[in-house]
Amino acid sequence: MQQYKFYATLLDAFEWYLGSEQPTAEQDFIDKINRKPFQSDAAEKGTAFNDVMDIVLTQQHPGEDDKIVTELVKKHKFNYDLIYDLAIHLHGSVPQFFCKRELHTSKGSIEIYGYMDYIKYKKAIDLKTTKTYTLGKYANSWQKIVYPWCLAGEGIFVDEFEFLVTDFEHIYREPYPVQIDNNAGQLTEICERLIDFIEAKRMFITDKKIFGGENNTTTKRTGLLV
Repeated sequence: MQQYKFYATLLDAFEWYLGSEQPTAEQDFIDKINRKPFQSDAAEKGTAFNDVMDIVLTQQHPGEDDKIVTELVKKHKFNYDLIYDLAIHLHGSVPQFFCKRELHTSKGSIEIYGYMDYIKYKKAIDLKTTKTYTLGKYANSWQKIVYPWCLAGEGIFVDEFEFLVTDFEHIYREPYPVQIDNNAGQLTEICERLIDFIEAKRMFITDKKIFGGENNTTTKRTGLLV
């Protein structure tokens, strides 16, 4: 039986496509599947901020790391006090923790994988950068379902998934309790719908990794400012 490979932000993009009325929604989603490159100042800024936080937390090469952080902060005008406050909140976490798990459905098995931004004892954290924030902005994100489910498959159990959000001036916390058993059915349903879509559009999909191929490497993060 066919094995597929999905990741959390792909499910988010599919959910957006299903609810979108934009005329280009289908092509935009196919471009997402094909990992079509695009230029975006917002994406670059979001990626740079995540890089800064990872470097500050790990400090693997202090002299070189300090130089990189200084350059990124100066280029994007990041707030040092904000970085410091986030670093306190994330202290003791492990950045960019890779996890994966196999999901069996009636339409095939799926390897669901991804990099968790940060993981601490009993908590998984996703760092978001945004232009504006409203309470509950990420309530429908599949990340809060996918990552705890994948982690549980590796024997790592978290009680809470937190979106740690910044608009580069303030910090917002959006925590959600983890309910793995209650969400398993929803995950299977959305994945089966995505299988139906990609099989119907197979001729337009050039990145075959989604079909279990290995022609592209895993993307560490999207860097999107959303």
